[in-house]
Amino acid sequence: MMNDYQKNVSLDYRDPYWTIDGVSLGGRIFYNEFEASEAGIVDYTNESYGTSLTWGFPFDELNRFEFGVGYTHNKIGNLSPYLQVEQFLRSQASNIDSDGSLNTNDFDVNVSWTRNNLNRGIFPTAGNHQRAFVKATVPGSDVQYFKAQYDVRQYFPITAKHEFALLMRGRLGYGNGYGQTDGQDNLYPFYENYYAGGFTTLRGFGSNSAGPKAVYRINEGSCGNNGCDTATDDSVGGNAIALASLELIVPTPFCV
Repeated sequence: MMNDYQKNVSLDYRDPYWTIDGVSLGGRIFYNEFEASEAGIVDYTNESYGTSLTWGFPFDELNRFEFGVGYTHNKIGNLSPYLQVEQFLRSQASNIDSDGSLNTNDFDVNVSWTRNNLNRGIFPTAGNHQRAFVKATVPGSDVQYFKAQYDVRQYFPITAKHEFALLMRGRLGYGNGYGQTDGQDNLYPFYENYYAGGFTTLRGFGSNSAGPKAVYRINEGSCGNNGCDTATDDSVGGNAIALASLELIVPTPFCV
C-alpha cells in the first residue's frame, strides 16, 4: 500500500478453520514508512517493522474473541521538540541514537471481542457491529503502555425496503503508560496517539485536523526573560478519544 504519507508492505496469512471447531490462526509480517507531516500531523518519520500471530475463537454465531502476540521495532526521526513530547523523549533518553532518532523494540499482547449481527457484509442497512480490544506491551519492552478502544455501528432502516437508513457510529479510546523504568514513570508514546478528522472519524474536518495542536516554547525575542509558549496548526493527537456521529444512508446503485 502506498499513499502521500505512508508506504506499507505486509505479508498476511489467515486460516479461518485451523481446527474443526472454527478456531482460526493468522500471522503477519510488515514493513512501514510513515511521514507524519504529510498526514497533517506534527512532523516526524517512523520506519517500523514487525510480526504478529493471532488466534480466533468463535463464541456463538454473533460473537468472536481473538488473542494475539506481536513484536514491533520503531525508528523515529525528524523529531520536533514541542512541549507535549519533551517529557516522553527525556524518559526514552537511553533509546535515542547519536543522530537524534528514537529506536524502540516492543513486544505486545492483545485481546479483542467482536459482535456482528449486520443484515449483510457489504452496504448494511440494519443491525449493529461492535468491537472492543485491549493491547499492552509486556514488561521489559522499551515503551511500556496499554491501549483500549471500543467501536460501534448501529443501522436503523427508515423505509420498509431499507432504501434509506440511519447510521449511528461511536468510538471510545484510552491509552497510558504503566510502571516505572529507572525510577521514571513510563509514558504513553506519542506515535500511538488518537487523531480525529476526515470522513472515517469526524466529517467536516480535514484529515487529523481536530484536537490538540503542537505547542513550542520560545525563549527569546519579545517573550522576556521567562519565555512564552506558541501553538501551531500541526495536530499532535492525544491519549484519549470520544466520537459520535449520525449519518443518513441513501439508496446505493447496484445494491440489492
